[in-house]
Amino acid sequence: MRGRTGFTLIEVLVALTVFAVGVLGASAAFSVSMRAATSAGRLDQAVSLAREQLALAVAVSQDHLDPREATTDLFRWRVNYEAKPEGLVAATVVVEWLDAGVPREYVLAELFTPAEAAAP
Repeated sequence: MRGRTGFTLIEVLVALTVFAVGVLGASAAFSVSMRAATSAGRLDQAVSLAREQLALAVAVSQDHLDPREATTDLFRWRVNYEAKPEGLVAATVVVEWLDAGVPREYVLAELFTPAEAAAP
């Protein structure tokens, strides 16, 4: 018999199967990482929105402590105030959104002393 060179059909099929499994695993990992990156980006946006709204909430005077809410394309947010002892007020910002169909929420709160109402 002559010396054979090359691969048999079975060897080629096994190699292609191993390669296909590797490619499928890599594409699944890529898909999961993209979803995680999108989710992290939305959380980052929600945190920024909450911080911005809380900064505005604690800068109001005593006569403007009214709850408010709004909706954007991605988020729904609301600000609530709660009177505490010794003239303090708790401002709470809640930001809600859907992440791949799953409801998410980020809550940020701060205790502050409201500014005196402006004299008429």
